[in-house]
Amino acid sequence: MPKAFFVLSFNISIKLNLIQKQAKARYNQKFFRPCSFLVKKGLYNHKENG
Repeated sequence: MPKAFFVLSFNISIKLNLIQKQAKARYNQKFFRPCSFLVKKGLYNHKENG
């Protein structure tokens, strides 16, 4: 396997990993922030409901 190809594929995997992390962070912000906001408000209590 040529060294250049290995370096290229390594860089691509790093970029994909970063994209996944950013996507996950965006999802977490959309999903968990409203939930924690509701928990603070007392409208959604996971321990009582579940």
